[in-house]
Amino acid sequence: MPDIAAFHPIIVHFVVARGIIGVIFRLVALTGRLPWTGPAATALILIAAGASVAAAESGDQAHGPAE
Repeated sequence: MPDIAAFHPIIVHFVVARGIIGVIFRLVALTGRLPWTGPAATALILIAAGASVAAAESGDQAHGPAE
C-alpha cells in the first residue's frame, strides 16, 4: 500500500462525517417522512465502514513520524 500517512487527518474526518450523517439519516428514516433516507443511510454507513480500513492503515503509517 502506498504511504498515506500524510492523509490520515483527512481520511479520519471523512469517516467520522459519513458515519454521523448516516446515523442522522437513519433516524430520519425511522420517522417515515423521507423514504429515501433509509437507503442513503445504509450507503453512508457502509462507505464509512469501508473507509475506516484506510483510516486505520494511515494511522499506523503516521504513528512513527508523529512520535
